[in-house]
Amino acid sequence: MKTNHKNKILFYLFCFEVFITIALIAYAIYTVPKVFAFESNGESELSQNILKGAFIIWIIVAVVLCSGKYEENRKRKINYKEKYVKKMLDQTFNKVNYDYTRGIPVTVPKATRMIKIGSGYYSNDFVSGEYKGVEFMQSDIEISNGSGEDKVTVFKGRWLTFEFPKNFLYRMEIVEKGFKANKIPEPIDKKEKKFEKIETESPSFNQRFEVYAEDGLEAFYILDPAFMERIEKTGDEYKGKMMLMFIENTLNVAIWSGKDAFEFDEYKDEEDATEATENIKKEIKIITDFVDFLRLDQKIFKK
Repeated sequence: MKTNHKNKILFYLFCFEVFITIALIAYAIYTVPKVFAFESNGESELSQNILKGAFIIWIIVAVVLCSGKYEENRKRKINYKEKYVKKMLDQTFNKVNYDYTRGIPVTVPKATRMIKIGSGYYSNDFVSGEYKGVEFMQSDIEISNGSGEDKVTVFKGRWLTFEFPKNFLYRMEIVEKGFKANKIPEPIDKKEKKFEKIETESPSFNQRFEVYAEDGLEAFYILDPAFMERIEKTGDEYKGKMMLMFIENTLNVAIWSGKDAFEFDEYKDEEDATEATENIKKEIKIITDFVDFLRLDQKIFKK
């Protein structure tokens, strides 16, 4: 699993400045004696030793400073998650389970067979709960291939799963054009049907989304004009392409936002309570919007 470095941006910038200073000192160690070549050999050697000593001391100071900065950001992150995020989640949802240290396991997106799974997988900010009778879970996930300079991000954003009492007979995938991490599952046994591309009756919807389904009749049953309009409205709310997957009794949603949710601003010395609350509300709204806009609590999704 790959480490998510987003929460260490300020830490890295700080350390970069420190080590640039170290590099300048190292450069000085080898150039100053040459500049003052008129000194006797003893004096030149003494100057170099002094500079070397200062260099070693500065390395020790740099390690201490960087470690302190990292620990400070770690404590701020924990405080933000526990003081603000958890509180807002409890106020909005029922049966809340929030754990910012873990996420949705790779088996969940992998089981859909509708999204590409790379060699690297990282997930955090796990949230599960209930909203208007609809159970859900969500977290940030990052899927990648390769490492270092060769690392390629396959997907980075939010994964949401909504669960219904009703079990759909056939699978369906709705992909916003530009979402490049999707794939069309091939049948793995005789019980599964082959996915076919579906053209809906909405020109605007077809222009923006592609639909693949095992059964056209069930697809059209779900994708009535009002529901397609609500999907478009939901997509308008977010910066990022999305994919919706109807599988058995779940709707799985992948939003390629390129960022993590529920993160604090590391460039500020401390959190502003009002601003923090508003930012978290926006992140929570993504969850509630899918239930509200798509009306996931209506009878079509119930037994």
